[in-house]
Amino acid sequence: MKIRISFLLIFVCSVQFAFAQKLRNKTEQRNNQNEIRANKNQLNRDKKELADFKLHANQFERAVNRADIPEAKRQLLFLQADMRREINQSQAKLKADEIEISRSQAEVNSNRLEINRNRVDSRKTRYDWRDDVRDQARDKANQADDLRDLNDDRADRNEQAARLRYQREINQVFLSLNLSNQANLTKAQANLHLLAEFRKTLEADINETKREMGEDKKEVSEDRRERQDDRRERREKGNW
Repeated sequence: MKIRISFLLIFVCSVQFAFAQKLRNKTEQRNNQNEIRANKNQLNRDKKELADFKLHANQFERAVNRADIPEAKRQLLFLQADMRREINQSQAKLKADEIEISRSQAEVNSNRLEINRNRVDSRKTRYDWRDDVRDQARDKANQADDLRDLNDDRADRNEQAARLRYQREINQVFLSLNLSNQANLTKAQANLHLLAEFRKTLEADINETKREMGEDKKEVSEDRRERQDDRRERREKGNW
């Protein structure tokens, strides 16, 4: 009787875990698709904003070099607005990076549970040991993929944080400019090179978004493979 109850408990727990795994797979699939769409929209927006910043930077530089104080003041307002917008977006991206790290960590934890469950299953003689070896190799490969994604997400977060700090430093310089006389124009000329530095942070954001789009597509392929493996394993073990 105790053996029958133990077997029933194991079976119920196995079904519950398989159902939970299926839900996690669907959530991961939905998250990846949402990230791909969001990154496409972000890429288009970032390209337009880079073009706007270049235009305002060039017009500001020309106005400063020809000592056109009214025009320099006007273009400085545009630049300050551009920088404020980019800093706000960098803050939002940093928060999004933290969320992505949490998701990647959840995937790593999910795979650890899967590995532990398969380790328990491998002790049951009613399963083919060759299937167990294959499942364990698959789980290790999935875990390696997820750990790599987690490390990539952490690196992205650190790079975004560094860009945000640099953007704030440059922004403070241009917020402090007072273009009321020739002496202040000379100070502005000495800091024109910082506009190119700020532009590089925008270009880095665009390159980062392109790279993330490539990673998202790769994750979609990896998750599809994991779902296929999970379905095959459930069929073999009679959970679904």
